Amino acid sequence: MPQPVAEGSFGYIATASATRWMAEREPENIVANLPVGHRDDNKAMAKVLGGQLDAAVAERGACLQVIVGGPRDGGLFTYGFYAVEREYCPR
Repeated sequence: MPQPVAEGSFGYIATASATRWMAEREPENIVANLPVGHRDDNKAMAKVLGGQLDAAVAERGACLQVIVGGPRDGGLFTYGFYAVEREYCPR
């Protein structure tokens, strides 16, 4: 089931084919190796992204939801990645 998107956040649910396309490119490896000062955060986000992509492609027709939230306490944006069951995925 898709996650609710809070006021002021942006949510996107990819199609199943877009989810598979993204998973094939292994974006978690890119995120984990971004050359910025938040390496531990990047590695944690990469682990979540990879796990949710794996879960989505493991179920035929499932997809990935991405939620980007506004900065908290003057910090960076927040990102959420969620595998979504096929009945909730756009076609």
